[in-house]
Amino acid sequence: MANGNLRVVSTNDMPRHQLGAGNSQQAAYIADSVVGPPPEEALRLMQAFTRIGDCRQRARLIEQAEKFADL
Repeated sequence: MANGNLRVVSTNDMPRHQLGAGNSQQAAYIADSVVGPPPEEALRLMQAFTRIGDCRQRARLIEQAEKFADL
């Protein structure tokens, strides 16, 4: 995005909560209830993954990640 903020999108077609600046208690609750990696971590993983030039290595990483996700 142009302003450097990471757009948060749903992974399961459910609307994502927007963190409001005015209510820090509500923001903390929402942050604790979000399942999955924080957006910054997901972005790091995507950036690292896209820099891997060997398609076979990317395929192996996808298989490994899917195995970890099934634990």
